[in-house]
Order: sequence, then structure tokens, then C-alpha cells
Amino acid sequence: MSIRKITEWEIRYIDEKMGRSPTSLELSLLSHLWSGQISHKNVISIMDSVTQFGENIITDFPFQSIGFIDTVADTSLIVGMITLPPLTGIRKSRQKINELLLEIATLGAIPLEVIKKKNTILVLGTLEKKLVKKPTTFSEGNLLYLLRSPASKHLQKCVLELHHHSYVRSLKIIDEGGLIVACTNLAREGKCGIDCDIQSFPEGKKNSHKKILIRKYFGSVLAVVIRGFEKEIHKISQKNNVECIQVGKVTGEDVLRFQLTGQEVAEIPNSLMFPSSDTLSVSNQELGKPKYLEKVNSLDLSEVRQPADFNQTLVKLVSSPDVMPDKGVLTSKKSSNAIAHIIPLEEDDRHLVVSIEGNDQFLFLDPATGGKCAMALAIRNVLCCGAIPRFVTLGVDFDDLSDPTAHYQFREALSGLGSASTVFNLPIVSTHLVTDRVSRENPNLIVGVVGDVESVDQIISQDFKDEGDFILIFGSHRGEIGGSEYLKLIHKKELGPPPSVDLLMERNLQEFIYLTKSSKMIKSAYTVSKGGLSMALVRCLLNSREGIGARIHMSSKIREDEMLFGETQGLVIVTVEEESIIEIERICMRLRLPCTAIGRVTDTGKFEFNDLISLKVEKIAEMVV
Repeated sequence: MSIRKITEWEIRYIDEKMGRSPTSLELSLLSHLWSGQISHKNVISIMDSVTQFGENIITDFPFQSIGFIDTVADTSLIVGMITLPPLTGIRKSRQKINELLLEIATLGAIPLEVIKKKNTILVLGTLEKKLVKKPTTFSEGNLLYLLRSPASKHLQKCVLELHHHSYVRSLKIIDEGGLIVACTNLAREGKCGIDCDIQSFPEGKKNSHKKILIRKYFGSVLAVVIRGFEKEIHKISQKNNVECIQVGKVTGEDVLRFQLTGQEVAEIPNSLMFPSSDTLSVSNQELGKPKYLEKVNSLDLSEVRQPADFNQTLVKLVSSPDVMPDKGVLTSKKSSNAIAHIIPLEEDDRHLVVSIEGNDQFLFLDPATGGKCAMALAIRNVLCCGAIPRFVTLGVDFDDLSDPTAHYQFREALSGLGSASTVFNLPIVSTHLVTDRVSRENPNLIVGVVGDVESVDQIISQDFKDEGDFILIFGSHRGEIGGSEYLKLIHKKELGPPPSVDLLMERNLQEFIYLTKSSKMIKSAYTVSKGGLSMALVRCLLNSREGIGARIHMSSKIREDEMLFGETQGLVIVTVEEESIIEIERICMRLRLPCTAIGRVTDTGKFEFNDLISLKVEKIAEMVV
């Protein structure tokens, strides 16, 4: 984590709150805290003003990677999501997965599924409602223990067992923020102070105070335990081969204090750990629209020549890993739908449906629209599987928000995302915030949407089924190649504006899916996203059985490349039998949802689009990396 320098104004503020000048160690710790997830400039006020967090959140602090929501019967669902820097290696990814698994274990959850999509990891877990430990005030004299083990499974098993005991008041993982952040979160949760003995920590005698306090203790957990139960926690830890060390205690002083052999080395008031949102504010004069937006949103279509060979253009797009899922996703036998992850729940026939989406290009070109696009697409993916969206988890990856441009992007992105969250009435249950981007040109916002279906036979797949089925498209195709993969890969232009988002029309689409899925009129459904309409049709065909093809006849006033590769939002492709068309059109008229028949499913094994594209599906499949 990069450390931002504390300003002179902030130092004066610290002096006033502490009643003295801070030591170099205290100043360094505050700089570390204010650079992490605790108090970015204006972040808390922005998050509170534009998003809804719902009632069923495990903590009242918004920047937690883990949240939970009620699901069925006496079971609750835990979700955690993090974003990783580009080109993160396998070892680092596994370490992060183990951290998330350990974090959900500290909440008493049993892992259900681990989902990895590019640089995003989402972990789901389940727990009984009666085991959910909501934040509670700690009592003075409660003891603080460090639990650690090189074997993550041992530590996970240990904390799961401890979670069942009422004498364990809280369990908190020590993540990349280090000991200082973990202790700060405990103090906030317990509305208390904490005294910590640095010398008690492993390597506490041979490392500097600062190194101990900000060190990444991977595979470590802090536990708050009621005094008098020391034998019990040692017994459970020993049984699970986990090291257990008493490292401090809870106080009633609203101060975080670190000591070494009885001598105080740092004492920071809780009020400095959790400053109000206006304490570290960016002046309004700095928050104007960045000048770069005028330049990147100046797309002149007259300067974009249409390809002479659309077959070759399609092949280039298919060959891009940014446009197409890899072959493992397309041919997966685990799920009948490659646009989302489908997970069975053990207690009944209910299935969870998880979609993870983000588009850093759209976010860069227009942050507010980028936020809407990410949320709407993830919701649309869940809907196209026949599921009801239930809640949202976020991964927010921006530059230091003290920078006016980054602050503007963040504020606008969250505004767009908040609009979508409100229209769809979906609670945001967790947010993983990173403001230390590495080797990434654009900011990024990852949206994970989790929904459910009551039974497996309600799941809608994306594959085309039978020869003669009609191919319909819902929504108005406007072309909109700004910010598209076609413009980026074929014309080497990263310009906007990105496609607009009609949230009310998206709601109408949601209602249509609800009204038709039980009648089985829809045989397949898939949403248009990266690569446009042609790429969406290709993905459907690649996921279909051998020999299935599609013949498309579509007229439009927009350009041919816009029709094929424009990434208009809100478009959904469905296949239906001929006898269902009249009823579908009737429902669409009532909902004012545009519906157009654009082609039919064939048995030729070819993808044909007007007289522009004609390719064998098996040849297209060979191009997927």
C-alpha cells in the first residue's frame, strides 16, 4: 500500500486533537491509516450519499470486503470480493483466496464457492442466522489474542470453532493493512480503546515498532475474549495446531495504545482513527470536470472507416481475451450458462447465480455512465439466467483520492452506480476499496451481483437449442461504438462517449423476464456486451451443441460496423418457438419494451449475418484463445 504524505494543515489538526505534537511513529501510523481503507478524503460521505447499504450488513463500516444477507430458511449468505493488480501471479492469487476464506471463517461461515474472473476473486459462504455476530461493544478488561498458523486450513477450522462460543466477542483478520488497521477496526467495532504489547508479537524484539505495527501478518487473526476463558481459547487453539498468544487488552479510554515492556511507544485517540468526512476534505474548487474528458469524448465517426472484410474483423475480435471468455469457460460442464456462475445450495433445489462485471474503458471515458453500465450489465446477466438479483458487492480500484481527477472519477462513478442501485432496489453489502493501483492506466469498478432461482428447471441457458427457433432482440439497437472493443482493437482509438444506459428500460426488461420464465416461452437468453451484437451471437453459438448455426437478417439505419460491433446497453438476445411470438409481443407492448425478430436458428453450423458475415462456427471456435 502506498503511503500518502500528511499535509501541514492535517498536522495542525492532529496537534489540536492530541493536545501535543505527535511522535514520528504516531505520525507515520496515522499516515498509514489515512492512506488505507479508513479515511480517504470525502470517501465516507460520497459512499453514504450515493449508495444504499441495506439493513443486513455485518458491520456499520462501509469499507469491508465481507458482507452478508439473509437467504433462505435459517441460513445466511456471506460474500467477499477483492480486486488484484494486473498480472498477479498464481501464488499471490492463492494467498488472497486463503485470506478471504479466513475472513469469512472469522464470521462463522463455511465456504461455499470461490469464483475467480481475471483479476477479481469472489468468495461465498453460508452460516446459520443464529451464529451471525453483529458488532457489539466490548467490555473493559477483555483480552486480545493473536492466533496464527502457516497452514490456512488449520486457522480457518480454529476460528470457525471459536465463533460458536459466546466468550469470543470478535475475530478480526490481519490483512494488508497490518496490525494497526486490524486494531483500529476492533476499536471502532467495540467502541473501546485497546492496549497492545508489541513485545508479545512474534519477532517483536528484533524488528522496529513501525514494522511490527504495519506488517502484513498473513495467516493471522486477532480475537477479543472475555477474561476468565484463557484456558478455553488455548485448548481450542492447541487442538487445531494454531499458535495462541495474548497480546493486549480492551480499555475504556477511546485510545489505541501500543507499549513495549511497559513503556508507551504510541498513543492515538480514536477520534483521529475515524475522522469525520469533512476533516480531510478536498476543496470544491478542485472538483471540477477534468479537462481530459473533453479530449477523449471527441469521436468523429467520419474518421472511422468501415472494414472491407467483416469476417476478418470478427475473427480479430474473437481472438481477443478482452472480448471472449476463454475456452474453459465456453466449454464448462459445471454450468449451462457462461455469462454467470451457477451454484447449487445444499438445503433445497435453490441455486445462486453470480455475475461479475466491470469496464474500465467506459469508466475512464465517462465515470457516471461507466458506473451505471457495470451495475446494469451484471444485473442483466443474472436476469438472463432466470434469477432474481438480491444484492451487490463492489471492488473499487482508483488512484489516491486526494488527487482531484481521481476524486472526480470516484464521485461520478459512485453516483452512476448509486442510481442503478436505487432503481433496482439492490443493497450493497460489501465494498473492497483500493487506492493503490499498479500498472493500470484506467480506474476500475467491479460489480458483483448475486441472485437466486428457486429450482434448477427455472434456469435459462444461453445456448441456442433447436433449428427453426426465432431469434429476437429486446431493446433499441443504437450502435454506439464509442469506447467499444471494436474501436480499440481495430481502429486503435480509445475514445467516447460510451453507450448511454436507460435504467427504466432495464427495469422493464427485468419485469419481462419475471413474467415469461415460468411459462418456458424463452428457450435461451443472452445480453449484448463487449464486442456488440455479433460477439453476443457468437458466444451463444459457441456454447451450443455441435451443428447449430444462426442466420440473421437485420435492417437498420445505423452503420454496418455499429450494427455488428456497437455495444449498446440494454440489448438482450432470446430464442423462442414460433407459437410463443404473439404472446411475447403482447407482453412487450404492455411493458413498452422494444422487441424485434432478427433471425432464426439453423442446423448448418454457420454464423451468417446479412451479407456481411458468413463463417463456420467450428472455425470461429478455433480462434478463441
